[in-house]
Amino acid sequence: MPVCWVSGEASGALRAAITAYKDEDRRDLVRPLAGWLAPALSVAVASSGDARAALAGRGLVVVPVTGSPRARRRRGDVPLVPLVRSAVRSALWGRVAVAPVLAPTRTTRDQSTLDAGERAANLAGAMEVRSRGRPVVAGSVCLVVDDLMTTGATFTEAARALREAGASEVIAAALGATRRRAEHAQQLASPIS
Repeated sequence: MPVCWVSGEASGALRAAITAYKDEDRRDLVRPLAGWLAPALSVAVASSGDARAALAGRGLVVVPVTGSPRARRRRGDVPLVPLVRSAVRSALWGRVAVAPVLAPTRTTRDQSTLDAGERAANLAGAMEVRSRGRPVVAGSVCLVVDDLMTTGATFTEAARALREAGASEVIAAALGATRRRAEHAQQLASPIS
């Protein structure tokens, strides 16, 4: 799993806001959530010399996790993509590509009822970089972004797919991490590994 930076613990008001944004059609929450996500993106990039150099040279690619086709059908869109685009603008990275290049290779089970081992097995080999996204990813530093980190299985699989497509480095950021993961976080945008 790549080193992941988060903005807080995924509980209380933060978790409620993420759920409302994604599942209750509260797209009006995009700006406040983007403001919450932007520091995690900035700290993730600042933590890596290669990512800082890539940002300066336009070799940084921000990759939102696009979720399952089932979730896209249920929601009618991919809410993480506009959230990540807004957070990238908030971080003053107008020239950075936000590239939703990850695609499923197969149908997976709903992760919400699975434990850590089951989640890892469920997602193993379940993502790939779309063929049109491969030139964007090859040789780039990729910052993969999701809303929440629960066990790290999604980030692990996304990083595997990005590395397989030629990413030179993969780092990660999320709005929040579950209590089990957030225990390691000491402050805003703390690393989770």
